[in-house]
Amino acid sequence: MFASWGHYLINLWTTAQPTAKHLKKLGDATKMLRSKNEQGVSLLVILEKASLPTAEQRALLSKYYSSHADSFLCVGQVIEGRGLWAHTVRGILTTVNLLQSAPYPAGVFKSVEGASRWAERHNKVSPVDPAELTQKIQETRALGV
Repeated sequence: MFASWGHYLINLWTTAQPTAKHLKKLGDATKMLRSKNEQGVSLLVILEKASLPTAEQRALLSKYYSSHADSFLCVGQVIEGRGLWAHTVRGILTTVNLLQSAPYPAGVFKSVEGASRWAERHNKVSPVDPAELTQKIQETRALGV
């Protein structure tokens, strides 16, 4: 599920894995939000309990990120949790971000609050209070949007 707020695109992964259909909708949402925000889109991806993507899913994700690279002001990925799974996924995503050499800042975080503070530092478009952004993300999550 995903929602937008200002120039932020919020993508909430619960237990579902990315599918071609979901990534097409996310791509459409990215294009729509970019058309409203000439300077770009800040993408925040929050993974709650999703498992590691398969090779096919990784290819779909790679295609999404590369085809929208010029739209992103920054991309923050939040992997919530404390256990081995969460640490492993954060490590893998951090490595992937380093290897991608994306033209936008990318970061991996353990909390929505940390990602909100980081995203705001990379937001030169329209300043937003990180606490307010965190609240909007939590409201989106509560609504199940």
